[in-house]
Amino acid sequence: MSQTLVELSGPEDTISALIFSINNPVYLLASSWDGHLRLYDVTNKVLVRDFSERAPILDATFISETTVASASVDGALRLYDLEHGRLVSEKTHHTGAISSITYSHKNKILVAGSWDCSLSVHNMSAENVGQTVRINLSEKVFALSSDGEHVVVAMANRQVYIFSFTQLLDALTTQNTNLKPMQRRESSLKFMTRTIQCTMTSDHSMAGYVSTSIEGRVSVEFMDPSQESQDRKYAFKCHRQRTRNAQGEDEDVVYPVNAIEFHPMYKTFASAGGDGVVSVWDLKAKKRVKQYAAIGEEIQTLAYSPDARFLAIGTGSLGSVDSLPGGKIYLRAMAEGEGKGKS
Repeated sequence: MSQTLVELSGPEDTISALIFSINNPVYLLASSWDGHLRLYDVTNKVLVRDFSERAPILDATFISETTVASASVDGALRLYDLEHGRLVSEKTHHTGAISSITYSHKNKILVAGSWDCSLSVHNMSAENVGQTVRINLSEKVFALSSDGEHVVVAMANRQVYIFSFTQLLDALTTQNTNLKPMQRRESSLKFMTRTIQCTMTSDHSMAGYVSTSIEGRVSVEFMDPSQESQDRKYAFKCHRQRTRNAQGEDEDVVYPVNAIEFHPMYKTFASAGGDGVVSVWDLKAKKRVKQYAAIGEEIQTLAYSPDARFLAIGTGSLGSVDSLPGGKIYLRAMAEGEGKGKS
């Protein structure tokens, strides 16, 4: 895999998030622990914008073709104007780090999750811009994901909340700070959740989310709370390496699964982890489609371009003793049909 990767210059620390513009897949947004938010033109492999903040940035997303948002360790949610290269606003509704943000283009709602055990919901529509509510939660937020209908919140102590956007819009109107989720769940994974992603499929029967843990496992669960649907959920081991210990015994080295990214065209998703490996899985067939060679660095985040031409890979260490310092962004050009599933 490394022979087909192109490195984008700039980052000096671990990459925390990568996301392509839906409206213009040429542009890739990258946040990192060096406190920078960078915009790249992936066609020409050049840096277009570089915004610097005073604290590490943990997540980022596009609001529109010209507006992006960043989530910082200092608890601030910042909006930037890409066209003019300037900070537009700084929202300080959290007392702890904002660990994750997600934006629904359909509902024009930006949701931020924090280590202070709360969500902040921001109305980004032109007629109600600035309307915000902060919702109290039971645990720290580790990761968020949305599919246009729901927001899934992965929290400490293996807790998972599911809110509908109808609920969130109502909470904005009524300023309900104690909104209860439509579903409360406990993760089927026994160890701490690392990331979560909604399935993003038009097949209603497959609507759900994929979550990962620090202990080399992936779980696939479904939104429908019926027993029939819940009986379909499954989990599997991955991102492990067979090795021989000092006593000459075979054992598994288990790595955290740090990233999940759904293919924009097929019912497959890519996973990546501390082993530096990217694997592609068929959601429905429950099979691995492809595994790329390890790149020799911990992978923290992935992003497919909306036109499926590129897979962006963000690397870096989050405290591992044997990890290389710094972070890098790699681009892999995708062949036609690459990532297609078996179902």
